[in-house]
Amino acid sequence: MDTPSGNKALRNRTVASREKAQVATIKADPKPKKMKVETKPKKIKVEATTKKIKVETKPKKTISDVKTSRDDPTELETDKTGNTFPLEMEIVADMPKRKNNVSVTAGAKGQQEAAVDLFNSFLRNTNQSWHGVKETWKKMKIAENNGDERPKPDVYDVLEEFVKFMYNYNAPKARNSIGCLSSQTADNYLSQAKATFIQNLGDLDATRCKTIRASMKKIFVEREVQVGIYKKQAPCMTVQDMEVLGKMLHAQGGFEDIEFASLLVMSWHMLGRAIDSTWLQRSQIQLMSESDLFVTFARLKTASLQAHAAVRRRGLERGPIT
Repeated sequence: MDTPSGNKALRNRTVASREKAQVATIKADPKPKKMKVETKPKKIKVEATTKKIKVETKPKKTISDVKTSRDDPTELETDKTGNTFPLEMEIVADMPKRKNNVSVTAGAKGQQEAAVDLFNSFLRNTNQSWHGVKETWKKMKIAENNGDERPKPDVYDVLEEFVKFMYNYNAPKARNSIGCLSSQTADNYLSQAKATFIQNLGDLDATRCKTIRASMKKIFVEREVQVGIYKKQAPCMTVQDMEVLGKMLHAQGGFEDIEFASLLVMSWHMLGRAIDSTWLQRSQIQLMSESDLFVTFARLKTASLQAHAAVRRRGLERGPIT
C-alpha cells in the first residue's frame, strides 16, 4: 500500500526529474537560437544590396537621350494640306550609308561607300550636317505642298555645291596628270548621293536633277579636253569599236568562253565601267540559245541586276551588237 510519505517522496522525485529535463533542454538549445539571431542580419543585408541595384535610373536616362520623333509620334509638324513631318530630336552629322538588297555586288557597295564618304567630307568642309540637309528638305516639301515658293537654299542647291566640291577635289588615287576626279567617277558619286537622298528623305524633282547632272558633265568633260589629262592613257572605246573588235576575233574562230569573258572585261573596263568589270565572275557570263553572249552587271545607279548582250558567237552579219 502507498503511504502518504511514500507518495510525497514520489512527487518530489517527479518534479525533480522534470526540472532536470527542462535544464537539459535549455542547455542544449542556445546554439540554434544564437545561429538564428546571427543569420537574420545577413539576410537583411543581402536584400538591401539587391534593392539598391534595382533602383538605378541610368537606363531611363539613356533612352531619353536617344529619343527621336519616331519614338514619340505626337511631336509632328503639320502643313496646310495636312501632311506631317517629324521634328528631329537627334542631330546626325554624317550621311547614312545606303541600304542595299542582296543582289548588289561587293564592287557596287564599295562605290557607294566611297560616294558617301566623299559627301560627308563635303558636309564637313562646308560646315554643314546631314541633319541640316534633312531640315532643308523638310522646309522645301512644306513649301511645295502649301503652294509657296521654295526656300533658299534647297536640296538642289546642296547637290550643286557638291558638284563644285567634286570639281575642285584633289583625288589621291586619280589616274590622271592633275589628280582630279574623272567625269565618270563624278557622275557615279552624284548618282549615289541622289539615290541616298531619295532613300532617306523622299522623291526629288527628276528634271532638276537631270539639269544638275548635265551641267556637271559639261564642266568635267571640258576640263578633260582642255587640260588633256588622258594624253598618256589609251583612248576610250566606243560601243562601235567594241563591235568591230568582236567581229575581228570571231573571224579567227575557235575561241573558248574564257577568252570571250576576258575580251568583255577589257572592253567594259575601257568603256569606263571599271567598278563593274573588276568584279565580273564566270557565273555572270551566259550563252543563250541563239548563240548570243550575255553578261549580267550590277548597275550602280539602280542597285539592280541587268543583262546585256555583248557579242555574237556566230552570225555576226545579222546585225550590230544589241
